[in-house]
Amino acid sequence: MAERTKLTAKRIEALAKDAGERERFVRDTESPLGIRILPGGKITYMVRYRLGGRGSPERRYTIGPVDKVKLKEAQEIALKVTSSVAAGGDPQAEKRRKALAPAGELVDAYIAKQRQAGITNVEQNASCLRRYLLEPLGQNIDIAGLARAELMERVEAVRKNKPGAAKAFRLQLHALLAFALDQGRVPANVLAGGPRERRTRAERLRVEKTRQGRQLTMEEIAGLWQATLDARIPVGFGGMVRFLLVAGTRRNETALAQLDWLTRHAEHRGNDKRPFAHPAATLRIPPATTKNGQAHFIPLPEFALAVIDGVPRLHDEMHLFPSSRLGAPISGWSKLWPRLLNVAREYDVEGPLTLHDLRKTARSHWSRLGIATVVAELMLNHRSQSTLEAIYNLEAHEAARADAMARWCQEIEKAVREAKPARVEFKDKGARERGIKSSGGRRRKAG
Repeated sequence: MAERTKLTAKRIEALAKDAGERERFVRDTESPLGIRILPGGKITYMVRYRLGGRGSPERRYTIGPVDKVKLKEAQEIALKVTSSVAAGGDPQAEKRRKALAPAGELVDAYIAKQRQAGITNVEQNASCLRRYLLEPLGQNIDIAGLARAELMERVEAVRKNKPGAAKAFRLQLHALLAFALDQGRVPANVLAGGPRERRTRAERLRVEKTRQGRQLTMEEIAGLWQATLDARIPVGFGGMVRFLLVAGTRRNETALAQLDWLTRHAEHRGNDKRPFAHPAATLRIPPATTKNGQAHFIPLPEFALAVIDGVPRLHDEMHLFPSSRLGAPISGWSKLWPRLLNVAREYDVEGPLTLHDLRKTARSHWSRLGIATVVAELMLNHRSQSTLEAIYNLEAHEAARADAMARWCQEIEKAVREAKPARVEFKDKGARERGIKSSGGRRRKAG
């Protein structure tokens, strides 16, 4: 029979010092709680119970070590356990069930937390985990039972065809396991730590060159502009690339931009050529979408607005630049961008180029045009490097930004007009009348 005594902190400490060579179980006289004393002096809170009365097998419900769980908390848990038994339940079986970490349940909880936190790319994150984790392995697989090697095998399977998606998948897997660890659903994050991947000298130089980026000339901008109008390029993606050249916005922010973020100005004077003329529209990207968490206001001259208006909307009335998937933002950059670069070579745009280089190109040409640094940085929605400057200088330079955008659009329009002649197949009569101001026409190289 189990020993019985009133369990207190001092009594438990004394029992630990008096631990013998055999395992002992001591029952509290004030509650159903008991303690298990091992020969080495380790003590664990525990509840022993039977489901079928006398003669039935004894079951043990472990609460935790005495140095990790407070006595009062352990007594409360013990009362809940005995209440569950009295109601016909099996607390130990329920505990084992909760200890499992079904992948589908964890992903749903993880995505719900991201939505609550206002994460911008929550839908892409959800799609990534469901497509590359849940579809191959199943909704009910226990995440806690997967080894690092098994998870990395899934990542490598994705990398074979989609290297960009594999990188995003690994990041989301790591974040999912960190969330599960925080919730107590897995014992460890098996993707944490490990040896850091070391690059060779050649790889470091290649990465540094990519990081430095590239500035397109005005002739190359005109060539890339023509390539985006080619019939082989999806019209939504082509329009988005032209907008990146004009506005210098970030890729993901532009892909997520919606039509109701666009405000058209009735007071706009289409023939007003003065500096600081009213823009035709303003695009406001909200803080929940921007990288730095501050709203981005982009003044759009008529030329820039025509890029948006020229994109056909057959099924998507929400995004500025619709994708081929119903209601979803444009994605799949690792396929779309190389396809465009292959076409751009026919328009004399050679060499390595990234989507982010379009943002660097816009910023570099703004400096060439003499646009003040503070204005150019606001146009990119960069935070001030100085904390005091960010706190005390609240001037938005709206007029200067509108003028700068108008000047930049004039530069692009001139470059496109002076580009090499090419046949243009217009989709509608209005596109013929708008000429290069429209993004609706598709352009093919002459000959």
